Formats: sequence, C-alpha cells, structure tokens
Amino acid sequence: MNMHDDARHRRRSLWFSLTLLGAVTLATNGSGMAPPRLVSAQSTPQARLAGYTPARLAHAYNVSPLFTRGITGTGPTIAFIEIDGISRQDLAVFDRSFGLPPAQLSVYIPARASHALAPGTEATLDVEYAHALAPGARLRVYEVVNTGQLRTYSGYLASAVQGAISGGATIISISLRGTGRFCSTALAASYLHSVFKAATAKGISVFAASGDYGAQPCPKSNTVGVVYPASDPYVTGVGGTRLLVTSTGAYAGETAWAKSGGGYSSYFSRPSWQHGSGLSTGAQRGVPDVAFDANPRRA
Repeated sequence: MNMHDDARHRRRSLWFSLTLLGAVTLATNGSGMAPPRLVSAQSTPQARLAGYTPARLAHAYNVSPLFTRGITGTGPTIAFIEIDGISRQDLAVFDRSFGLPPAQLSVYIPARASHALAPGTEATLDVEYAHALAPGARLRVYEVVNTGQLRTYSGYLASAVQGAISGGATIISISLRGTGRFCSTALAASYLHSVFKAATAKGISVFAASGDYGAQPCPKSNTVGVVYPASDPYVTGVGGTRLLVTSTGAYAGETAWAKSGGGYSSYFSRPSWQHGSGLSTGAQRGVPDVAFDANPRRA
C-alpha cells in the first residue's frame, strides 16, 4: 500500500467512525420495524478483513439490545455531505451480506452538475455502516463538487448543508475538511457557521470528523490546530479510537487512535456548553467532543 492509499484508508476509517456515531444516536429514536438480522463475523467473507463487522460493533457498543426491542432508527433522516458518489451495487451486496433491509436511499446532485458523482469507497462506507446500525432510518446523500477553490468549495458545502436542512434532515454527517487544502477556518466559517447555527436552531444534530492528521490539520504545514467544521461550536466534533473487545466480542475499552485530530481552536472561543467536571479550563474551543472506533486495524 503506497502513502496515498494508506492516507485514503485512514480517512475511510475515521469517516466510518463519524457515520457510526450518528447511526447509534438514531437507533434510540425510532421503532416499529423488525430487528435486522446482523449475521456473525464468522459466517461472512468480511471476517477475513482487519476491521469489525456490523454485528461485532453492535455487540461491543451495546446496540444489539435495541435491535432486539425493535428499535432500529425508524423515523429520523441521516443526511451525508459527500464529495464522492455512492455505489448502489456495493450497498446492495453489503445489505445482503449482513441481512439488512434495503436502504431507503436518495441522492441529490447539485444544480451545477449534470449527473451524479462517480462512486467512491469513502462515501459508500459512510452510508453502509450508518445503515447497519440504524437500518430503519432514511438516508440522504447531498453531493458536493470539489472545485479545489476554497471560496467556491466552502460555498458549495454550505449549499449542501442548507439543502439537507430544507430536506428534513435529523442528523447531518460531514466527513470532510471544510477548509480544503488551504486550511483557512476564517474563510470557511464565513460560509458555513451561520448555516450550522440555523441547523441547531431547528434541532438538527451536525457531526463532523476531527480529521486524521493528529494535531496538525494542514498536512503540508507544521501549524498545530484543529480541523473545521469539527471545531465549529454548533457542530459535534467526532474523534477516533482503537476499540478493544474480549474473546466473546464484548466491549473491553478504547484508547486514542494516534491519527485522530484533536486540540484547541485558535479561531473559536470555548462555548458555554463545553464546561464541566473533568474538562480543561482553557479559553478556546476544544475538539473532539466524542469519539468512536476509527483504527483501520484491530491491533
């Protein structure tokens, strides 16, 4: 695996943790659907992979009892903001492999695009594992054309988030760095901050990945900081961990994943809600707020 492929693999693992967190949240909010038949890892080809299957994750994070009670996320809508398309064929194979019902999936392309974006493994993985842990939820993908121009890109992201809000999203998942390769929080926030505030006012939870470059949000710079939009006070920043399980698959603990983004924002002050027992007393916004399994390898 070359450096480029390894970086993409790390991004997929952290983006995977982001969508799982949203899915677990949704799993407590709806019912009225038969529990999914999440087959065991030993009975599927995926058992040969390094990562955890949906059944193992559901067991480790104690989501399985919700399925037993018929709580599967029916009612809410997860909106994904993506710069890649979704492979419906891959999603269908995933659903069959793990005994999941067909996904309630809709894909929205921007007005400036004539067709859907080419399928990408990262975006497809987002949708698949969110569907695995909240199989009753509606899934909406809002595609974004990544132009490489920061102002245009940030504006496109804002339009996609606004579209998700207008479309009735319950949770918005952003597995992207909104600043692009220029890493300007100030400029990106000038487009996105007010949109996130509007989402919060409507009771919509917005999750964003804390990045996979540790304390250096800009890979080509030695600057220490945090990734935007995870650092926005109206967004829940999601970090990554290394999940440990017992021989029976039960939760055994977690440790921080070395590549997970984290630190303090130099742009946003600490919000009023980020105070409490066990928290540092710094004046700046700290990230991440929560974390979930992200290590691309079990060991």
